[in-house]
Amino acid sequence: MERFVKGRRQRARRKSGKPGVTVGPVIDETAYTAILNYIEIGKSEATLAYQRKDVPPKGFFIPPTIFGNVKPNMRIAREEIFRTGGQRF
Repeated sequence: MERFVKGRRQRARRKSGKPGVTVGPVIDETAYTAILNYIEIGKSEATLAYQRKDVPPKGFFIPPTIFGNVKPNMRIAREEIFRTGGQRF
């Protein structure tokens, strides 16, 4: 498991919002707020293994975040957090 988390950390450390990087902003403020709320839920349920702090100040960029010790009954494992046009999918 630690090997997996280490690999995810390395990928998440890439600069968000820069050319050639696969991490972009979420669609709107509603999605942004919902995802940040789920990150807070995750912090109360599981172990925060990694979270970047240096995301672009403009736009709806979510810091790449990795949780460990996630169990199937936890909300962050059971519920879909991504939205499009304000609708869950």
